[in-house]
Amino acid sequence: VLCANYFGRPAEKMKFIGVTGTNGKTTSVFLIKHLLSAAGHRTGLIGTVENQIDTISLPSKYTTPDAYQLQSLLAKMAAAGCEYVVMEVSSHALAQHRVDGLHFEVAVFTNLTQDHLDFHHTMEEYFAAKRRLFSMCDTAVLNLDDAHGRLLAETLPCRTVTFSDRTADAGYVAKGIEVRPDGSSFRLVHGDRELPVRIATPGDFSIHNALGAIAAAVEAGVPLDRAAADIAGCAGVPGRFEVCPNALGFPVIR
Repeated sequence: VLCANYFGRPAEKMKFIGVTGTNGKTTSVFLIKHLLSAAGHRTGLIGTVENQIDTISLPSKYTTPDAYQLQSLLAKMAAAGCEYVVMEVSSHALAQHRVDGLHFEVAVFTNLTQDHLDFHHTMEEYFAAKRRLFSMCDTAVLNLDDAHGRLLAETLPCRTVTFSDRTADAGYVAKGIEVRPDGSSFRLVHGDRELPVRIATPGDFSIHNALGAIAAAVEAGVPLDRAAADIAGCAGVPGRFEVCPNALGFPVIR
């Protein structure tokens, strides 16, 4: 609260989308940022690989900065006219109250697997830290193919939206999945709509990242048709299962 006040409460000038989970946070925020920017919104990004103020890249030291660094960065984003901030929200940050005082329009849960038990000690404590994000949001976007995502969908008091590539019971469903060495494609089913989606990264996990990103962007106000089409233009995260164009005749992924 002191840091927010010191920098003039910059968060009040922008809308926030947070992503938490063990895997997929970095890719998800890059995809969401791309969808918002493609829809004409000046957007900031906070994450593991780098921070971004619209088109300007800045170095990143932590997945989620400490309160002083975070509020300082948010002040720069507000001064640059950013409308949205998309950020990775780590379990460490939630347990250490680094994001206290922020309010998220949308919060995304990717999955939960064993990690960081040197800090959280038990999976129950780890999950409880992740869960804190959803007490700070209007809408939760949840992976229904993860057991902890299903638990959140059943117990959260806030509005929940789900995604899946396994069950038609989710709000955003991928079917007809095709995974190729140079990317993936599927048909997105949402309500009575069915739209083709192509993404630049291969792998089953990429389908979940794309579904969560599209759902988050749509819930934040991006038209469904636009999000489904525009996601093809995102090359993904540098060095994170990135397909590298080449003339060798076979896929190169770094």
